[in-house]
Amino acid sequence: MPIQRAPGKEHKRACDAEADRGRLKKTRWARHSATAVRASGSPAALHRTMAAAPGFAVADDGRGVYVGGLPKHAEWQELKDHMKTAGEIEFCDVLYNDWGEPKGVGYVRYKTEAEAQSAILALNETTMEGRSLKVAPWTGRPPNTNSPGKMMYQMWAWYGGAKKRPKSLDPEKAKLVERIKAYQKGSNEQKETWYSFCGEVKDPARHDTTKLQEFVTNYAVP
Repeated sequence: MPIQRAPGKEHKRACDAEADRGRLKKTRWARHSATAVRASGSPAALHRTMAAAPGFAVADDGRGVYVGGLPKHAEWQELKDHMKTAGEIEFCDVLYNDWGEPKGVGYVRYKTEAEAQSAILALNETTMEGRSLKVAPWTGRPPNTNSPGKMMYQMWAWYGGAKKRPKSLDPEKAKLVERIKAYQKGSNEQKETWYSFCGEVKDPARHDTTKLQEFVTNYAVP
């Protein structure tokens, strides 16, 4: 069996040189970002420049929002549909653990800090599919958009093994969805009544049971 020798001086020098190159790269980006801020006069330029730099992750400037208690199979588009009533969303994602399983947590970044505060006040304890959401300021660095968990989820989706939302709804909600769909088919006026009530999300199946029941009750849907 061959004897494994400890790394020699040449190996150590190579590692030190690689570390030096990494530090130099970050320093150059820092100088570049400082120049950008002086040129634009806007702190937002620093945030955008540093966020693009390799090896850097910049904490949100008050625009990030934490959303906890998401339904197990909620996806980013559904989260965005729910949260965009408070303002313009620049980025939205659902977080996953290392095995590609949803954590039940979402991250939303609004265009302005004021919109983020509005979302916290207006959307905390609202419901998605019967689950109460906790909406609060995001603390610390933004989540990694290419985390191992998300890549694992995408890999499972590629191979057809991702744990997607079951196609069947719970019996109570399924009945309400069918009643509203039948109501819409009754006339264009009835369809417009539903559209004016539901907002931008037209599919009844993407609303929670409470909202569906409210519509059925208020408009005497048979």
